[in-house]
Amino acid sequence: MKLRPISLAVLALLSSAALHAGADEIRRSYIVQLADKPVATYGGEVSGLAATRPAPGRRLDVNAADVQAYIAYLEQKKNGVAASVPTAQIGHQYKLAFNGFSARLTEGEVRQLQKARTWPPSASTKSASPPPISRPSSSVWTSPARACGTRSAAA
Repeated sequence: MKLRPISLAVLALLSSAALHAGADEIRRSYIVQLADKPVATYGGEVSGLAATRPAPGRRLDVNAADVQAYIAYLEQKKNGVAASVPTAQIGHQYKLAFNGFSARLTEGEVRQLQKARTWPPSASTKSASPPPISRPSSSVWTSPARACGTRSAAA
């Protein structure tokens, strides 16, 4: 059977789409950094929430009422972001020195998260660009960002 050039082009296109669709379903580990400051560096920028950053030379009291109120605020914000990818496998949650969470995500879920994170963030963040969704490796980042806010590492 001899294929015409148009048949070859269609076959190549369909094969490429099938490969891309399969790659989109593979879950990989990511670290998702959220926009608001972590507890240890929060300076009271959100109306109604007192600063949690300890004074120089002092330790962070994670049981203090102000700290617990800010942690509840961060949890609510994280839940809103995570709701945009309901099938994602959320792992560890980080709030004290880093604000974010780990998750096993497909490429499609990463794209959904990037769209779901509203920008600009709350007043507690002064950054001009969204925080990254990063794929960690065992030692170092091995490739540059492929899309806005995303870092990829060799598997």
